[in-house]
Amino acid sequence: SFPTRRSSDLTVDRQVTTITDEDLQSAVENERYMMAEYNEITDRAAKDGDVVVIDFAGTVDGEELEDGSMEDMELELGSDSFIDGFEDEIVGMKAGETKTFDITFPEPYDGVLDGQLATFEVTLNEIYEVVMPEYNDEYVASVSDCSTVEEYEAQLIRRRSEEHTSELQ
Repeated sequence: SFPTRRSSDLTVDRQVTTITDEDLQSAVENERYMMAEYNEITDRAAKDGDVVVIDFAGTVDGEELEDGSMEDMELELGSDSFIDGFEDEIVGMKAGETKTFDITFPEPYDGVLDGQLATFEVTLNEIYEVVMPEYNDEYVASVSDCSTVEEYEAQLIRRRSEEHTSELQ
């Protein structure tokens, strides 16, 4: 026969999840970003924060890079989603311009292009300014069933806590 245990002998470890202000702000910013408007810019050069549409081709020693060219690629300038220095070269370009520049791949990179000098030809097709909606009661009412920023943040915290709880189960 098995020994019987009383439930009062059992201990349960509970993981307490705290949603930080940083988590909350990040959730709010992500929501606002999804609701942003993209206004095409034709009267100025591209700057950090803009989303640009580019065509590019990259070569090393005159040989085209494998997967090193693309057309109509969207890129947010300042997002650091490309090789170091690439986005910086596009800042200051205007729609319709083509520019050729050299970039050295970082070390390590992919085991093939590590430290190699590449030449890129980039044509800037379009520039879009990202206009984030203002974060206020009016915005909150348009994206949720809440009527104030405070209500909305409380709802986000509740939702985040529930997500963390269900992930633990």
